[in-house]
Order: sequence, then C-alpha cells, then structure tokens
Amino acid sequence: MRISLFILSFLLLSLNSLVIMADNTKLSVCGAARAVPTSTQNTKPTCVNVNSQGIPTASLNSAAFNNGARCGQCYELTGPLGKTVVMVADVCDAGSACQQSDLFNFIIANEEFDKIGNRSDYGNIFSLGYQIVSCGYTGNVQGLFTGPSSSPNTFTYFLSVVFSNNNVAIKKVLIKGLSWPLYESLTNQNGNWKWNKNVYELQFPATLYVTSNTGETATYQMNSKPLTSQQIDLDFQFNPKPISSLENSDCSMALLPQYIYQDGLTYGWVDSQSFNYQNFTDLSRDTKSGSGTCIYAELDGHGGIKFTREGDFQTTYLEKLSFDIKTSVDSSSFAVYFGDVATKNIDPLVALNWTTIQLNVKDLTNNTVEGALTFFNNQAGPIIVWLDNIKWTYTDDAPLNEPTMNLTEVNNKPSTTSGSATTSSNPSSSSSSSSTGVGSDSSIFGLSSENQENQSGHHASSNTNILLPTTFVFFISITILSLLF
Repeated sequence: MRISLFILSFLLLSLNSLVIMADNTKLSVCGAARAVPTSTQNTKPTCVNVNSQGIPTASLNSAAFNNGARCGQCYELTGPLGKTVVMVADVCDAGSACQQSDLFNFIIANEEFDKIGNRSDYGNIFSLGYQIVSCGYTGNVQGLFTGPSSSPNTFTYFLSVVFSNNNVAIKKVLIKGLSWPLYESLTNQNGNWKWNKNVYELQFPATLYVTSNTGETATYQMNSKPLTSQQIDLDFQFNPKPISSLENSDCSMALLPQYIYQDGLTYGWVDSQSFNYQNFTDLSRDTKSGSGTCIYAELDGHGGIKFTREGDFQTTYLEKLSFDIKTSVDSSSFAVYFGDVATKNIDPLVALNWTTIQLNVKDLTNNTVEGALTFFNNQAGPIIVWLDNIKWTYTDDAPLNEPTMNLTEVNNKPSTTSGSATTSSNPSSSSSSSSTGVGSDSSIFGLSSENQENQSGHHASSNTNILLPTTFVFFISITILSLLF
C-alpha cells in the first residue's frame, strides 16, 4: 500500500512539472552568421536566467552577447543540412572569432551542429542563416527573487529578480514601490535584474513593469514581500503574434559575400585545396590595375585553383560569376566548375593579356548547396595563371541587406498583461506622475496614461502556467488509483 502511494505521488509530481512546448514564432528577418561546434559546454554559463527546459544552448561572441542583453533569447539556425533552435546561455571571449564584432558567432553542441552541417567534413559554417524566434513556452514566466546577500529576505534597499521560461528576451524592467510617484529602472547583469535604492526605500505592495524585446509589456503586483530562493509563477507570458511577412518566409543559408577574391580572399574562403601546382601565392603584385594583389599559380597539367568555403554555401541567389584572368600561354583552355567534375570551359580561350570573363552560374551545373569552386587547367602541359576580382552577381530577388550584428525583433503590436503575487485582489495602482512616457534616459520613469490604462484593462489568465491543468492531473490520478486498487 505504502509503495503504491509512493509511486502515485512520484507520477503526479512528474506529470505536474511537465513543460509543454509550442511552435517557435518568427520574430525577425533572416541574418548572416557563423556556427562552430563544441564537445564541451559550460556547466555554469554566464547567463544566470537560462532554464532551457530541453532547448539546446549556445554561446555568442562578446559583441553579439552585448553584456548579457541576449541572455535567454532563442534563434533558429539554418545550415546546409537543416535547422535547429538554440537559446543564448553564455559568452565566448577567446580567439579571433569570439573577439570580432562583424557578425554573430554561435558556438553550439556537436549534436546540434550535426543537425545543420557535417562535422566530419568541416568545423565551421561560414554562411549560416539565423533568425530570432520565440522560445516556444506555453506556460508562464517564472521569477526568482532575492534581497542583499547579508539579508536575502529584506528588500528595503536592494532587490534582484531572475526571469526564466520567457518566450522572448526581456528588454527593460521597472519597479514602483508603495507611495512612489515614479517607476525606477532595474539593471540587467547577464539575466539578473537588480534594483538598488536610488531615492526611495522599497515598501510593499510594489509593482514590476516588464517589457520584452518585441514591445509586449506585463505587470506583476507584489502585495507583500516575494518568497525567496524558489521559482515563482508570475502569471504572465509574452506571446508575440505571428507576422505574415515573416511566417510565410523561410530563411535559407546566408547570402555569399559578393567577392571571393579582391586584394585577398574574403572571410570564409580558402584556397588551400588547390592541386597539381609548383608555385602558388594569393599575394602577387602583378595585377590588372597595377595596385593591390592577385592570385599567381604555376599549374601542372590538369592542375587547379580550388576555392572552398567551410560549411558549404547556397547557390540559389547567384546569377553570374565574373573574374579577371590571364595566362602565360595564348589561347589556353580552362574550365570552371562546382564540385569535383569539370563542366564549363571558358570561352573564348584565355589570352596572354588580362581579360574579364563572365559566366552564368546555372551553366556550372550547380546544386542548391555547394562547397567549392575550381579553376582547372584543361591542358596536359604546365601553365602560369593570374586571377583577380572574382565575384558574384546576384539574382533580382536576392536578400541583399541581410543583417549580421543588427538583427532585431519586429515590434509586435504590444499588449499589456498582469499577474499578482497572491490570490487576493490587487491593490489600486499608484498614481503616475506627469511624465509623458517610459522611454526616458533617466533611471526614474513615469508611465503614460495609455500605459496605465493598458495595465488595468488586460489580465493574463491564471490558468496559463507551466503546470498541467488541474483537471487533467485529477483525471490521471483517478486512473492510476483505479489500476492500483
């Protein structure tokens, strides 16, 4: 009997803590980034607010991490083999990829990399597509409150709150204590939002005013001191509405940079797999313009200059390939191709003098995703070749303005919801000052009359939490009891 009751209790607790995940709503346009796999992830990540509940986590380079502003934010990553969704949990600051500020650099677990790329063939995806998405929680935002370390249950001069299970990242948090005329701002430190006494001591009831990156707002009324050292269901969730212009689009891999080579190889391209040559340099000064650098190669018969890009690249938006070329022998026969089989001979034959050649990409027998582009000596004898200004011309529908560092959520027609710390009725809101809005540079804020009206006019359902509905748990309980007894 006791064993049966123990089993029943365990099952009920397991069911009652089950988190239900929803779809990931697209929140931004598509961007261009890079991904790297790792076999080890930090067991104590920088972001203190990450409770991923099964969502794989990722580290970002320092500039993208932005001092913790992106802690808990979810992204859909697109590689040559598919897609995966990850949540930002940590920062990387070692090595050039982590220290650069030109694009997002995601470090993800090996098993997540394998969903989007082929780790056995390459260790980077340089043409990664990425997009901000909601994290897919159907339950409520959770809060963990603490006071100062010397007295964690006292909030008079200090309060910190760590939010988790939020569908989108949180942009701003304000607090208003009893009899305060204005709201004061909390400071975000890697997902830990902290308030220090500025003018007024904090007394209860008090109100938190939380704004998501999509512009949605929510209030949480604390009728008394919040419980500490345990997660509290805040009775609200950010649920951004799908935007048709985003939902109807499917992010592909990032668009290639226009140039493969112009006074040097562009980011992500290498020529180390060139073959059958005697001498090779990509820093020759014998250029068409007389300045800068070009590629110089002494190729053997059937030798080639091969450009590869780790993580492959998508050819969908590539229309033409152009380049400047000359050779040591007049009327030389060269071929250009993707993959491993020579398919397109350069016509006319390459001459002694610099010539600009333009080819249709579709004539190179391309697949949707490719990994290399080769310039091949079709002749049995050796030849010297110079190459410069190798570039793509895009199709008219190509996404030419893919952001790298400035990917932001689309404002999502924000609504305001509210939750309460107790089951009793909420006290009246403190009156706001004559301030005209929330978006001031000051650390103290007044809320506009429109925001105050929204607070009182919209309420989150108290049933919307991360626990399974009570009726469902009750039904399961009766079923198990009938089986046991």
